[in-house]
Amino acid sequence: SGSLNYNFTSVAGDGEEGGGELLLGGLHKFTRYTVVVQAFNQVGPGPLSEPSTAQTMEDVPSMPPEDVRCVGLTSQTIQVSWQPPPTSHCNGMLQGYKMHYEALLDDQWPGVDEGDTRKTTALTALLTNLRKFTNYSVQVLAFTRAGDGVVTKPLVCTTEEDVPGAPAEIKVVVSSSQSLLVSWLPPNDPNGVLTKYNLYTR
Repeated sequence: SGSLNYNFTSVAGDGEEGGGELLLGGLHKFTRYTVVVQAFNQVGPGPLSEPSTAQTMEDVPSMPPEDVRCVGLTSQTIQVSWQPPPTSHCNGMLQGYKMHYEALLDDQWPGVDEGDTRKTTALTALLTNLRKFTNYSVQVLAFTRAGDGVVTKPLVCTTEEDVPGAPAEIKVVVSSSQSLLVSWLPPNDPNGVLTKYNLYTR
């Protein structure tokens, strides 16, 4: 009656003394299996052997973490959170997560690589000392002892605005006996959308 719980595979015997060997393929990853063997002859089946258990090896997670979210808390910090991959796709004991982030900079900052990879066992991370009012790309993956799993699609988050830096290259040219022409360039660090300039004279 207990044999009804097993999936049986027939293997040809080898006379009176022959043993047997069978490679079981197509199994689930990181799953425990119980195996029994039963011999047959012309009279019929014998009893089941004592059960033997074995577990398939770990593999990398086959799906990325889920529900990845990020929010700009201040002008230099971003909060990132996520949930584990589905249990059936972990394929092993999760050892933690790796989160990669990098600033999406324009031509104003050529050759600047502002990014990093954090390793954590938590489901949240706080990114600090970031560039103000800047878009950041965030990706997360889970890993087992077998290695890194599938990475999430890039998620873009923006740090909050802050006060701007000082205008650059201020020039004053005499226009007439009663006027001066003042010119300037935007701040190197606008830290937001510039709305106006105030000029002060004394």
